[in-house]
Amino acid sequence: MQCPSCGNGNADAARFCPRCGGALSSAGDGTPEPAATVVVPNLLDQKQKVASYWHTLLIVVIMLAVSMSGQTRSKRVLRAGSRPLLYTSGVVMQWTLVGVVWLGIKRRGYSLRQLTGRPWRGLDDFLIDVAIAAVFWIGVAIVLASLGYAMGMQNKVEELRKAIEFMAPANIFELCVFFVLAVSAGICEEIVFRGYLQRQLGALSKSVLVGVLASATVFGASHLYEGPERMLLIGVFGAMLGTLAALRKNLRPAMIAHTWQDIFAGVGQFLMRTARP
Repeated sequence: MQCPSCGNGNADAARFCPRCGGALSSAGDGTPEPAATVVVPNLLDQKQKVASYWHTLLIVVIMLAVSMSGQTRSKRVLRAGSRPLLYTSGVVMQWTLVGVVWLGIKRRGYSLRQLTGRPWRGLDDFLIDVAIAAVFWIGVAIVLASLGYAMGMQNKVEELRKAIEFMAPANIFELCVFFVLAVSAGICEEIVFRGYLQRQLGALSKSVLVGVLASATVFGASHLYEGPERMLLIGVFGAMLGTLAALRKNLRPAMIAHTWQDIFAGVGQFLMRTARP
């Protein structure tokens, strides 16, 4: 029986398509099956890729190109306008990349919901994910702080400040716009890196672990403009987010924790900038 949504071939007795989760109609007498809840499978558990590898290569090239030109491009935007313009351009770029991902997976009959996992079914679902994100975020803070200390980053505060100062909010308005950027990053980067790239690289290697580590490496490299030390820390953060996504089998807690981390970093940069004499 052919799925009317994605065209995938299925067993005659099947009620739902294992590829897209769509309800199948009876081909024998033309009578449709009774209405049923559509099951959205979680692609983190499945073996098939969700887009062509040429599409994946394009995504990686775009991200690395943006990273390598990040600091120069950002400073050019700042000279031409303001920091809110820089943040807004970042938001547009992130959602554009999600759009490119969507176009690639749509060609194979997949949806963004299949990358992110099912939505919340109620308040309990929401609170569970918030609790998981909170515990995870505390663990991330401990791991990254310990790693930063081991790398001697406590002795390079001024050097690190100069490396990321151009991104730091300078007033309350800029901080508010930065919050929008942080929320967009929490959503978009999880879709692109954990939902899409981790899935694709895992399918290529036939290993979830390789998918987690490879996507985390690209995630760290995409923040090259922040300097090698922070790039390494961001890569570790990406590996932890990827592990959480693989274990939880959806992106919701990772999106929440990622957003919190970016907001916390923005507030920290804002306080460092405004505290200077």
